Amino acid sequence: MQSAIYLNNRASSLIEKDSFEKAIETLNQALNAVQKLQKDESSSLSSSSSSSFENSKKFSRRPGGKYLSTSNKRRKELDDQAVFMHSRPLYVSHLPQTEGKTFLSWIIIFNFALCHHLMALRAVDYNDKHENLLEALKLYEALVALPMEDTFQIETTYFMAMINNSAQIYQMLHRPRQAKQHADQMLSLLMVTIQEGEADTVDGFDGFLLNATQRSLAFAA
Repeated sequence: MQSAIYLNNRASSLIEKDSFEKAIETLNQALNAVQKLQKDESSSLSSSSSSSFENSKKFSRRPGGKYLSTSNKRRKELDDQAVFMHSRPLYVSHLPQTEGKTFLSWIIIFNFALCHHLMALRAVDYNDKHENLLEALKLYEALVALPMEDTFQIETTYFMAMINNSAQIYQMLHRPRQAKQHADQMLSLLMVTIQEGEADTVDGFDGFLLNATQRSLAFAA
């Protein structure tokens, strides 16, 4: 388990440095390590999670394109389209005692998705950008299908980041219906968070709220 944590955190560091291809290779190693643990334990989670793991690896094994430097004008233009996205990869410092492997697999797949998402925003070639958006979206959606224990809970910020980033991709792919669905779901979560007095605990709350409100209104019938 510790090796998978190390590999995930190493990949997160690579993502922050825009070393996307190396990050994907490292995340594949981390995901394989978790999958091996689950197979060795012959747990009930293993068989169902395995398909998600295989899909994640399939989505992520593709040649890299050309990417722009941080200072490039076109990168700024692409970033401007994002409005607000959760662009920080997720590190793991400790794991829940009962759902450690499930939690870790969720984090790794999120980082896979984020890596492709950022690759799309940095891509020079349109086709490369489009393919990476689709890769990222499939991975974000895989998180929803990932089997979890009844007591498993992902941190609110991470869950909102997944919804927010998916909505952004749907918007960039010109799929307004799905973008609005995600925006409405985000608004519902944000309202619950406000009612429970936990808005201050959500990293990026204001950005999530602005995005969700704008998308919900923009794509209203």
